[in-house]
Formats: sequence, structure tokens, C-alpha cells
Amino acid sequence: MLHLILFLVYTGCKKYQIEDAAPIVQGHRISRHSVSDPFAALGFANAYGYPSIELDISLTKDRIPVLYHDYWINMSLCIYQDGAEITERVLIRNHHYAFFQKTFRCEETIDHVESTKVIVSLQEFLDSSLLQPETLINLDIKYDERYTLGIRDFTAAIIDVINAHPERFIIISASSTALLQSLREKTDVPLFLDVPHFASHNHPITNILIAFGTQLQRKLGLINYARMVKKSRADGISLPYQLIDRQLVQTLKNQDLLIQVWTPNSFSLLERFCHWPIDILISDYPERAACFDSEVDIQQLLPKGRRQKPAPK
Repeated sequence: MLHLILFLVYTGCKKYQIEDAAPIVQGHRISRHSVSDPFAALGFANAYGYPSIELDISLTKDRIPVLYHDYWINMSLCIYQDGAEITERVLIRNHHYAFFQKTFRCEETIDHVESTKVIVSLQEFLDSSLLQPETLINLDIKYDERYTLGIRDFTAAIIDVINAHPERFIIISASSTALLQSLREKTDVPLFLDVPHFASHNHPITNILIAFGTQLQRKLGLINYARMVKKSRADGISLPYQLIDRQLVQTLKNQDLLIQVWTPNSFSLLERFCHWPIDILISDYPERAACFDSEVDIQQLLPKGRRQKPAPK
């Protein structure tokens, strides 16, 4: 999505050398073109053998984590069950999970595939037999103090799900320092700080300004990514590919940080980042990456105490 809107702030990349270990290639929003129905997308992911997937996580009024990117129902894709248009923001935080199931229907067509956009609970998704036992799952938490429930609510809900699924390989990404600090008190799963925090409405012009401001502050020495990660008590950082260069990546890696890069989609960009010292490469088209490997060892990211023997396939 951001491969176009952040082009103006792309800083260029220095000549790189092939690294010993290729990154884990991860499906953005489960992926295969980001089909919004989670189970339809999971079907694509299984067919291509994705070793890792990303899930956007919101929280309903009854504190149920759900797979949903936005803070409110998408008015351009969804309508009421009776066919009426949605004319105002319906915030996820303001309604119970059951309300969304019975009130809306949302449809889209991606790559000629019809998909019903359903709000699915994280619990249901992790319980699904379609989800491969060896898959690395990245929970990207969509928290914003203006539009969502609070940090305590998110922390309690996410930790409950993690504890209910000790067999799953889970990592967490979030743009809130306070939320990551709260999660660190309760879990040892790998945490990533998302930088920058983009606007809730995801407007291209606003995102360009946010990205440009972040890049300018870094160039002027006003912000330091490594310090930001340390303050959040995270294990690594998650950055859009347009805001990085080879030297920055090496600097962060030299400070023992895990590095997650999103969302390059072209063959040439994926080829480039396959050779950089990053840990996770997120794309809408993971299968395009030369370093894509369904057999990659995803446990290298997990704390030693949580590593398990590979589950039989």
C-alpha cells in the first residue's frame, strides 16, 4: 500500500553484500494480494507455503481481539445487511463482536476472486485447522488512544489469547511504546516497535507528511530508532522500506535489534531486501521473493525457552 505514497521520501540504498541468513518472508495481512476474508487469504497462504503471516488486530467493546485493520467499518466496502449504506464511522471499540457479525456485509473482488470481508476473532483464527502448526504469526496491534480501547484492555486480551495457544509461534508489532511496555510485563514473545505511526484514516497525503517528518527528524538526529526500541522494551523495529537504507539497517543490526521491513512488492525490491541483514520481510506477494522459503526456521526469532521441536507436517 505504501509503496507509492512514500516514494517522495525514499532515500536510496547503498551497494549491498549477500548475507549468510536470508530473512523470513511474511505474508502481509495473510496476503496473496491482501484478500480481506482471513480464511480465504489463509487458503492462498497455505497453497504457496507461507512460513509466516501478519494479522491486523483490533479490539471490540467486549474485548475480543479481531482480525481487522481499520478502527471503524470500511464504508466503501461494507453496507448494512438490509442494503443501506453506512454513512458514519462505526468504531470497532463501540460494539460487541456479535453486533458486527449480524449487522454488516462487506464484499470485494481482488485478482478476480470474490471475497466476503468478515470480522473474524483472533481466537477463532488460531483455533482453525487451516492454520499450519509451524507458521510464525505476527500480531500487528491497531491501537490508537483516540479511537480504540485502552492499553490495559489490549494487553489483557492479547495475553489471554497467547496463553490459550502456547503451541503457536507468535510475535507482536505495535506503534505504541506504552503498549509494548505493558505487553513486555506479561510475555516474552518477540516485540517489534512500528515506526512511524501512520494516521488512522490512512489518507495518502497525510501518510506522506508523516513519513517525511519522521525521515527528516532522523536525518537531523532528533530521533534515534535504537533508543526508541530500547525505551519500548521491544526486541526489534518494524519499518516501511521507503524509510530505510543499507547503512541504517546495518547500524540497527549491529545493536542486536531484530529488523522487520514492509511492504516491498516488486521483484526488484524483494530481490534487494533478500540480501540485506533483516529478519522479516513483509510483502503482499511473498512468493515473488528470491529468498522465499517455506522451510525456513522461524524459531530463530523466539526466546530459547519457547522454542519447540518442529511439528510434523
